[in-house]
Amino acid sequence: MPATEIVVSFFYNIDYDEEADDYRSDDHGNVLLISGQTADWETIKCNGYDAFAFYVKKEVGTLLAFAQEELA
Repeated sequence: MPATEIVVSFFYNIDYDEEADDYRSDDHGNVLLISGQTADWETIKCNGYDAFAFYVKKEVGTLLAFAQEELA
């Protein structure tokens, strides 16, 4: 198999400001995560994605998706 470039794309389509009431916060205003940890809002906004996809980059430069997943 020839050397192949794999591209991973993350999609950030969550409007956190609009959905802020859907999240639980601790006494310091940090968001409570399902892991039991907390994170501040700016970290949540920066790292929160709702979908991702894996692509193979073909010789002509086009991308061919081979796996896609929506997390919501």
